[in-house]
Amino acid sequence: MKKLRVGLFLVGLGVLIFLSFFVSPLYEHATAQSDLQTGWDAVDAYLRSEMNELHIPGMAVVIVSGDQVVYSQGFGVAAAAGRPVTPQTPMVLGSVSKGITALAVMQLVEAGKLDLDAPVVHYLPWFRMADSPESGLPDAWAQITPRQLLHQTSGIAEYTGANTWDSRYAGDDALERQVRSFAEFPLVHAPGEAFEYSNANYEILGLLVQAVSGQSYEAYIEKHVFQPLDMRHSYTLAAEATDLATGYRHWFGQSFPAPTLPVPREHVPSAMLISTAEDMGHYLIAQMNGGKYGDVQVLSAQGIAELHHPVAPAWEGATYAMGWAVGADGSLSHNGETPGFTSGIRIEGDWGVFVVRNIAANQREQRLDEIAPGILQLVQGQTPVRNTLNPAFRRTMVELTVLFVLQLAGLLWALRRFLRWVRHPESAPHKVTRILAAVLPGLVISLALAVLLWYMGPISGHRSFSVQALGAPDQMLLLGSNIVLALIGAILQVIKGIWLWRNRSFPVTSNYTMLKIER
Repeated sequence: MKKLRVGLFLVGLGVLIFLSFFVSPLYEHATAQSDLQTGWDAVDAYLRSEMNELHIPGMAVVIVSGDQVVYSQGFGVAAAAGRPVTPQTPMVLGSVSKGITALAVMQLVEAGKLDLDAPVVHYLPWFRMADSPESGLPDAWAQITPRQLLHQTSGIAEYTGANTWDSRYAGDDALERQVRSFAEFPLVHAPGEAFEYSNANYEILGLLVQAVSGQSYEAYIEKHVFQPLDMRHSYTLAAEATDLATGYRHWFGQSFPAPTLPVPREHVPSAMLISTAEDMGHYLIAQMNGGKYGDVQVLSAQGIAELHHPVAPAWEGATYAMGWAVGADGSLSHNGETPGFTSGIRIEGDWGVFVVRNIAANQREQRLDEIAPGILQLVQGQTPVRNTLNPAFRRTMVELTVLFVLQLAGLLWALRRFLRWVRHPESAPHKVTRILAAVLPGLVISLALAVLLWYMGPISGHRSFSVQALGAPDQMLLLGSNIVLALIGAILQVIKGIWLWRNRSFPVTSNYTMLKIER
């Protein structure tokens, strides 16, 4: 009866988690386009539909046509208490920050303070990275230029500096400390040879802004970007952000607030600038009108054109410019993702859109990235594309769930068998070969599984468990639980082996004979 209850519990646990991924409305088809209304009401309906299906707590959107904001709206909640999202609600931009850093760099180029083709070591003499045979050149890092950093062709690996996303250090030297830490990492390509997206590129650029301007990166952005563009609710530091929205994360298909997520200062130039839909509308106008917003020129038209000029073949169908991805159709875009927030910015002809949400991407990444282009498709009379959610993430979650249930069942079976041997030693194996057969297979399998799962986590991603858990806590919980179960299984095999070895001389006899001896 006890075995039946345990079995039913395990089956029920597996079914519950399975249903959370396959039966949840998260994986149902969205509202058909024919059900949407026309005009701006259609945009409202489309966004509300996406919020409902993708479990987005809050979202803000701005649409620009020419040099005018034509739509600005907030949806949902900015915090668990129910504070509504408005176009003035600050949220973390994620990698959309890179375009703002690129704008600052080009301002300094036009001011004659920075040469895009001079080596970084000319401005940061202490800059170093580890030597690597993959780079093809000794001291190849000494040849890295600001232009290569902007185009993501410096040869710096994607994982460089990735283990500091959980940092809460807020000192004024945070950015320099981050760039100095890159000395531990080798290049994976020779500078200028190939595209490899890395936040490290834009963190070095942020430090260059600091070095050549004579002021902190944060102070420069506030004075030369936020102020002239009248971005009144934009911030460089989370501690200064008034009414910053609470970031949310997904746990098994549902959204939950995570109010204590870190906003690392060392990642501000690449991903941690904070702004609003309203303010990003001003930024869009400047990008779409030759650097001009109202009567203010933040960059020359030539400078804007260079920012948008595609250079480095990047992802499928896209070429990277400077903080912008250029599509085959000539569109300009960039997506942003940090723990708790996602965003997207896009320019197509005379139309521009910016979307920001207080939810991490997780398995919804592709669908979230499609919202910005979906809006522009809608306003231009087309049907928004709605693809399925991340199948790889979903498959991994199901596999980890099944593995967890199987491991737990196997562990309980092995423990029950061992306890039976302890209660009835005569039933245990006593020959050395049988003891090894009873212990070694389970020990080898458990250890191999623990190593394999560990490789799936921190090693293959070059990120610690704590960093990966910031964006995918449910997946890391399952992965970590499976590793723990595998290690417990290995320990149980060792304990079982020691006990069997110590009791191998126990007389092998039947229960009946044992009872006669005892009498």
